[in-house]
Amino acid sequence: MSVYMTEEEQLAAIKAWWEKHQRFISTLLTAILLLFAAFKYWRWHTNKVTHLASQGYERLMMAVSKADGQSVEAHANALVAAHPKTVYADAAQLVLAKHFVSEMQWDKAKWVLESVASQSKMPALQHVAALRLARLLIAEKAFDKAEVVLAKADTPMYKPLVDELKGDIFAA
Repeated sequence: MSVYMTEEEQLAAIKAWWEKHQRFISTLLTAILLLFAAFKYWRWHTNKVTHLASQGYERLMMAVSKADGQSVEAHANALVAAHPKTVYADAAQLVLAKHFVSEMQWDKAKWVLESVASQSKMPALQHVAALRLARLLIAEKAFDKAEVVLAKADTPMYKPLVDELKGDIFAA
């Protein structure tokens, strides 16, 4: 036997329950929908920023392929300024450092590599920048500084390269 005798009593119980919990349920559903919308917006914005940074990096690579030094610097600096928190900005700085080395602007190259080695969010790029910085320091015969940089980049993945550079230091 049912708790309620008639359908009218059951309907009245449901209406009473809805009146009691209506505000809580509506607030909960609104909050869930707002969180879902915020999450979707955040993903859309992140994808948009990544896409724009990717386009900037593509323009940089086209300038590199044309060997246009002024465009390389302009595109790399624009990419770093517009999207500093992306991996593309770190990669652009590595390209910029390579450009500076080819132009024999050692101080600028060292500054850029130090920046990537210390501030990149991607550990692999930090290690690559540190190894390139160590090569520059070895070329300048700053062996003590190179050893300090190599100590920071000494991970199992880059162990052979670090050992090779340490050997170059000791040989010099």
